[in-house]
Formats: sequence, structure tokens, C-alpha cells
Amino acid sequence: MFDQSLIDQVRENVDIVDVIQSYIPLKKAGSGFKALCPFHEEDTPSFNVSRQKQIFKCFGCGKSGNVFTFVQEYEKISFPEAMRRLAQRAGVRLPQQAPPSAADHARDALFRACELAAAFYRKQLATIGETAREYLEQRGIGEKTVEAFDIGYAPDDFQALHNYLREKSISDNDLIRAGLLRRNERGNVYDLLRHRLIFPIRNGNGRVVAFGGRVLSPDQQGGKYINSPTSDIYTKGEELYGLYQARYDIGKREHAVMCEGYTDLIRLHDSGFTHAVASLGTALTNRQLHLLGRYAKKIVLLYDGDRAGRTAAMKSGLSALQQGFDVQVCALPADQDPDSYLVEQGAEALQKLLDEAPSLPDFVNADSVMDMSRRTKVDVLRDAILRIDNALARELFAGEVAQAFGVSVTSLLAGGLQRRRKNNAEREQFFLAKNHWEQECIRFMMQHPELVENLCSKLKTDYFFDEIYRELYEVIARQPERLQHASSLLSEIASEDVRNLLGDLLMDEAPVLTEPEMVALVRQRKAQLDLRRIEEALTLVSQDSVEFTELLRRKKELQQELHVHDRRKVTKTLF
Repeated sequence: MFDQSLIDQVRENVDIVDVIQSYIPLKKAGSGFKALCPFHEEDTPSFNVSRQKQIFKCFGCGKSGNVFTFVQEYEKISFPEAMRRLAQRAGVRLPQQAPPSAADHARDALFRACELAAAFYRKQLATIGETAREYLEQRGIGEKTVEAFDIGYAPDDFQALHNYLREKSISDNDLIRAGLLRRNERGNVYDLLRHRLIFPIRNGNGRVVAFGGRVLSPDQQGGKYINSPTSDIYTKGEELYGLYQARYDIGKREHAVMCEGYTDLIRLHDSGFTHAVASLGTALTNRQLHLLGRYAKKIVLLYDGDRAGRTAAMKSGLSALQQGFDVQVCALPADQDPDSYLVEQGAEALQKLLDEAPSLPDFVNADSVMDMSRRTKVDVLRDAILRIDNALARELFAGEVAQAFGVSVTSLLAGGLQRRRKNNAEREQFFLAKNHWEQECIRFMMQHPELVENLCSKLKTDYFFDEIYRELYEVIARQPERLQHASSLLSEIASEDVRNLLGDLLMDEAPVLTEPEMVALVRQRKAQLDLRRIEEALTLVSQDSVEFTELLRRKKELQQELHVHDRRKVTKTLF
């Protein structure tokens, strides 16, 4: 791996706030910054970034880390890849190549398996995929679009892909991990996708990470679509189909058209709407919106015209709104989807609909397909208003809703903002609540690195009864000097639970105690536990035994020790 001095040099020359802000919008909050967490779905910002400590922490999902771990988690890349990107940003020259870790090798094996699978499916479409080619021709999908999206064909064979990739020295284990094979009850492996039109899914870097497969005959077993399962390189809801192909046109046009599925997206691109992306049949997630937000902050939702499609469009629009997007919704007829509308009405008609797409409040107000009462519509939009963190954006959207429904902003919000502020305060208080003494001790060490060596000389590992705090204490005791730049330790801790806890402790304030008080509290707690154990042991041994006498002696020592603590008035308990 990279030399530690080089890692420190990169870390010292990048600002975590600037780096994270290049991915997601941050809002100043006290001495730090806040945002909606990019790693889980939430309505109220609980993702905190500290410029002073150079760490991030989400009090919702618990995830934390430094600038390296953020880039790794957000981009789904290895540490060396994150190091190279940040070094380039910092202007630090790196050696040609750092030796890859075992985790890097494992991920690279999955990427290679997916790339080879995509090439295999493309070749099958060109050679034996007559049924698939006929389907594309009947749908009017041109060759350029087929090539641009690497559309392929999976043969009607349980072992076709398996045999091909086995010849390429890809192990069955890697193929299963990549979601390309499955294992049956007898332990035999078989191809997941068979006799289907194949749509490779690429990540933001253009690497194939997953596949979608569509049936080619109405009586075919399985669902209409089969999608790759979650893997180490792919998580449903974290990629946008077609974003890699559309990213430049989205940037040029300063907005994106969002549809739901593969065939809608393919049809849109084939018809000239090359700024379209697809959410792969899911409601838009924060992660997908963050990806899209790198290229544009305006979105036109083009979902199916039926009740389910319009409801999904409304929900996705509300999510996008909370992420700071300008949202419009293109309402197709109730019996149409983007694919069928283009086939029947043509690109010019769709372009007119897109140009005239109403705002989200106007769309909801005018809709008669979702079967929502006027009161329900207003309630849904009011709730969305109250979830908008930015005051100006909240006021503007409230004005749009009030205008669309012909009500006053005052009556629309009636008491809502006060309830929102109270709920947020209660939620924050919950997440900042203090835990037991072991946590307080580690937090104290985090905040006072100059005292750590002295503290470690007075404390023992067995003073920590909780395994996770004991592991943290061992990490600190081994490298007390690293606490001068504590955020750097986050990259070295393998356990995500321990890493998240460390981030939590770094983010919080230290207890208001002196070093002697903290040592006394730790020892006092240990003495109390030992005393309880001795009292239990005394009931189990004979009073005439040597062991009983020894236990009594030790009990008196502990009682004396606790009495000394009491005389020193170390009465503040943290547990």
C-alpha cells in the first residue's frame, strides 16, 4: 500500500468539506455542516461534516469516516483508487502503482467477470440471437443504439455463459458473487439469465456492474424482467441506467429526462432524447439523485401514465425536490408509457409534452388518475414542504403549492413548521445522548491525544467489558501518536462497526473531566464490577477454605479502593 507519510500528505492537502461538497450539497450548521445522508434514505439531514476534525458522521445510519473513506463509499472504489483521485485533487504526485489489496483483487474479479459476460452476450446477439434481433427490429431499435448500450442476448442454455467464463479462468465463486450464476439445491451452478434480451448496467465510470434481462416470448418462465442481485460492485437503487451514455448531453441541456425501465430508456435514446436516464423500476433514491446532480439540477419525470406510474412520479418528484432539484412532471395518457407513446405519436409530440411539462404541484393538482382527494393532495404536498431544509426553497415551493391549489401559504403551513422544529430538536437530542462510561473514556482520549500515553499506562484492556470499546482502546494504545491526526485512523480500521463508532466519538465533545477524574471513574467502575463478582463467588465456596479467605481479602481491598474514590468526591457517574 501507500507509504503513511504520503497518505498524510494527501489528507493534509484536501479539505473534507470541499471534497464532500463536490458530491452533495452541504449546509452550514453551527461549527460544522449538514446534509441528507448519501448512504441511506432520510427526510431530515443527519449527515454531519466537521472541517476542524476532517471527518463525517451520519447519526441516522451510523456511517462515519474521513475523506478517503467517503470517496471509497460514495464511488464504490478501493482505497488506492480513492487515494489516486484525492492525490490528483491535492496536486500530490504518487508512485506509479500501489500493490492492490485482497479486497481490490476480489472486486476486480467481479468487474472482469461482468465485462466478459457483456462481451459474451453481445457476441451471442450477433451470432445466434435471431429471436432477439427480430424483437429489436420489430421495436424499431436502431443498430447505433444497440451498440451504444451493448445490448446482447443470453442463449436458452443453463451452462452457456458458465462454460465460456470458465474457459477465461473465472471461478464459480466469483461468478456467483457477481450475480451471473446461481447454485441449485443439489449444489450445481447454472446461468441466471437465459433466452433473454440483455441490458448491461454501467456505473458512473463506465464499468459493467450488473445486468437486466427481458423475456422474448410471452409464455417464458420467470418475471418479465430479471435483474442482477446486489453484489460487492452493485446495489439496486445506487445506479441510473443510461447515465454513463447520457451524462454529457445532460450537462449540455442542463436537465435530464427520467423514465423507469430499460425499454423506455432505449426507445428515448433511439428517438433522439439522449439526455434520458432510467431509475430501473424503483422510486428515485437519494443516491441516484446525487449521481444525477453532478450533471444537472433540473429533472423532467416521464413515467407511465397509469395510476402506479403517476404515483411513482409524484413520490420521485418529492424526493428530487428535497434534494434541491427543479422538478417537472410529464403526464402521459393513462394507457401509455414512454415507449408506446413514441411509437404511436412520435418524437415531436413527446417533445411538445416535455416542453409543456407542469411543475410538481400543478401536476398533482390536475391529476385525476391517482384517485386522490383534493385534501389528500394538499396534505401530501404540505408534508413535503415541511421536509425541505433550505428556508428559501421551502418558501418558494410553498408558494407554488398555494398558487396551484388556490389557498394561502399561511393556511397551508398552519403550525407545521413549529412541529417540524420540535421534532428535529427531539431527534437530535436522541442521537447526541451520552452512553456508558467506556464510551466516555474513549471519547476523552480522542479529544485529549496529549494525555493518551499517560492514560494507557494507568488503564488495562480488561477495564473495557464491551468488545467494541475494548477493540478501540487497543487500537489507540498501539498507536497513541496517531491521535494527533485521529481522522487518519479511520482508514486503517477494518471493522465498519468500530470505524463508525470512532467517527461518532470524534464528532462529539469530550466529557468535562480532568485526567485523574477519568482514570478514577474507569477504575471505580472496574472495582464495582469486580466486587459484585467476588460477592457472587463467596456464596459458592466453603467458608473454611483458603479460597474464601482470599476472596474476603480481595473484597476488603476493593471496598477500600471504592472508599478512597468516594473521599475524593468522584461522584459524577457516566453509566
